Amino acid sequence: MTGKFSKRSTRSSRATWVNNLWISCDICRIRPCISQCKTLKKPLFYSLPPAGQKIPLKALARCLTVKSRDTRDRSIEVIKRYLGTDHVFFLSSGRAALWLYLKTVSSMKPGRKEVIVPAYTCPSVVSAVLKAGLTPVLCDNNIDDFGFLCEELEERLNKKTLAVIVVHLYGMPVKLDKIQALCRSNDTWLVEDAAQAFGGSFPGNPDVKLGFAGDAGFFSFGRGKPISILHGGLLTMKSRDIHEEVLNLYGRMNGASSFQSLNYCLSLGLYSLFANPRLYWFPQLIPALNLGGTVFEPEFEITSGNSLAMSLACEMIDSIE
Repeated sequence: MTGKFSKRSTRSSRATWVNNLWISCDICRIRPCISQCKTLKKPLFYSLPPAGQKIPLKALARCLTVKSRDTRDRSIEVIKRYLGTDHVFFLSSGRAALWLYLKTVSSMKPGRKEVIVPAYTCPSVVSAVLKAGLTPVLCDNNIDDFGFLCEELEERLNKKTLAVIVVHLYGMPVKLDKIQALCRSNDTWLVEDAAQAFGGSFPGNPDVKLGFAGDAGFFSFGRGKPISILHGGLLTMKSRDIHEEVLNLYGRMNGASSFQSLNYCLSLGLYSLFANPRLYWFPQLIPALNLGGTVFEPEFEITSGNSLAMSLACEMIDSIE
């Protein structure tokens, strides 16, 4: 290297630099500069899904070849070992898991009918509260970790408050020290919504997973989650007494029907196929699918879950490590 440039290369470099400076400093002007950059061109039929993950065909094949009862027994043990607790229930969704817990504890404290939820959160949280026959009470979020404004939470807490649901939104851990202290002083259960945070841990304390610092926690395996398989949710809790009460209600729940299992297999196959960026553009053109949309559904499926989904979740646990 001599450190010398030809006049031609110098003019070219200066022109590129000036062009880039013009773009960054005058972005309000209309200029077809983006189309001139070949690296930014996108193939005509190519679109990235906003969320989701590839489901290995080998993992799906292994799940399909295992008997239903064997699948549930083996899979729940794998999940228990991963989470480090025996108090685990698999259900059809995360909101079904929340419903199960709220329905159980509301029978233990029938005089308490209010559940405090973040003002900004997934509407599925509110639908689970309403379906459990309880009243949601909104509390503003803070802008640091999207948890509660503790001053406002303290005002909302009263003798009618059954539970407080804190949401680890987008998988971001919420600081729970003050929230937990307020809940304990009011004899209120603290529930962690870790639907978007499966496998995550608290900063500075990697041994404590998100969803295990409060009295209970729930997770989801729906679309856009760390394990995205379109079906399934988990409920965990600390109290052995509450676990026994939940077990009584869980034992009376129906499992997935043959039709639901078949429909799930078909949906999973289509999801695996069209999640490919070269094919995703096709379902994206169908408005009725409402891809990426969030809908408030006061009524939703509550079952003990699909055995195939449970097995598939276990197969994919390693993918989030």
